[in-house]
Amino acid sequence: MSKENTKTLKIYEKLFQSYFDGTDRRVKSIGKEAAAKKFEKELEFWLNGFSALPESATILEIGSANGAAAKALAEHGYVATASDTVKGFLDEIKKNGLNPIKFNVLTDKLDKKYHGCLAWHVFVHFTKDDAKTALSNIHSLLYPGGRMIFDVQNSSAKHNKDAEWIDYGGDYHMGAERFFQYYSKDDIERIIKDTGFNIIKLIERKSNSGINWLRLVIEKPTNVEPEIEKYIEDEIMPLYKKMAGHSDEHIRQVISRSLNFAEQINDGSIKANDFTGCPERKINYNMVYVIAAFHDLGRSVDDATHEKVSAKMLLEDPELPKFFDSKQLKIMAEAIEDHRASNKHDPRSIYGKIVSSADRNTNIGVMLKRCYEAIRDKYSSKTENEVIEITRQVLREKYGGKSGYAAKKIYFKDPDFEAALDKIELITRDPADFRKLYNNSTT
Repeated sequence: MSKENTKTLKIYEKLFQSYFDGTDRRVKSIGKEAAAKKFEKELEFWLNGFSALPESATILEIGSANGAAAKALAEHGYVATASDTVKGFLDEIKKNGLNPIKFNVLTDKLDKKYHGCLAWHVFVHFTKDDAKTALSNIHSLLYPGGRMIFDVQNSSAKHNKDAEWIDYGGDYHMGAERFFQYYSKDDIERIIKDTGFNIIKLIERKSNSGINWLRLVIEKPTNVEPEIEKYIEDEIMPLYKKMAGHSDEHIRQVISRSLNFAEQINDGSIKANDFTGCPERKINYNMVYVIAAFHDLGRSVDDATHEKVSAKMLLEDPELPKFFDSKQLKIMAEAIEDHRASNKHDPRSIYGKIVSSADRNTNIGVMLKRCYEAIRDKYSSKTENEVIEITRQVLREKYGGKSGYAAKKIYFKDPDFEAALDKIELITRDPADFRKLYNNSTT
């Protein structure tokens, strides 16, 4: 963390109210309608950038200030978390009804993984070395295929100046100079490449104030061969949307989590004791991706035995032999057969353990909804309160106290799932409390 960023943060700690006052002055000077339109255009850029992610993807906003961006993303269905390092900003975010985390992307580490990150008007205060550090840390926070959206000031608007200390006048006057860094396209493209991201979109935008912005959408690679990804996206994923009461949302979550486990095993972040099915001791990303994509496909034929049907569909797929040999296809089919938490036996290979672990939902709201809907369909004659109570009992049987049959089958370190288990244990202990919680969540 540079001395420039350290000093700038201290200014925000001291003058955070001046920052909010300046924002209010700006709204008054251009008008509420113009300010709202400006925000809507920015939101449209963010939503377009995140559109490739699962519908309820987890998004971490870095440098949230008042939390407006995180709140807007949450209103569009994302599970958005606001964060900042400045106490005054964190307090303001709480006033706006959010539960932020204190997080400095240059110095702090998080166990949790996210599908996306947003850092809007944040990199302006990062030196080029800081920017590289921030993107490297964000790379480790994202699932494979995760996306990062951010912006930087283009040096072309400052006559090719590299950096400067200034305090804006007028609406944005704060009373102290802050550090501002400027980037050429070559600068930022080089930093992005060096930190392992691919550029999805880079556009230039000139503001009325004369500041020239570079807006970026970048992506963490999946390490899957493009031809395989294209085949799955074009031919397999659309099949899920044709299933009654189903979508590709869950499948995309399992793909993300599967590739994340594979990446962490390969880089040593997760210690795997059993490499059955993978004697080379390096997980094949292509195999993991296809296993995850096919694992629920059999639900379109028979839900009760869908794991066997899905495995058969994989083995009979005419395109997959172009990418995998017969031995790999057999391991992949077995992994699909073995993925269900209700199976009495453990998966036969590490690939089965990966998809089985990835198939665990970590979103409490989704857990409640899916379990309730399944019980509602099965016991159509039951009253609403009876269905809610059966839902509670099933959740406890499956996850409760970390002793349920699904909770026991954790094959790799998984902080997200363990946090979800703790929440399930807490909310399912008391029938009355659970019924009240469920009723509140649906009103």
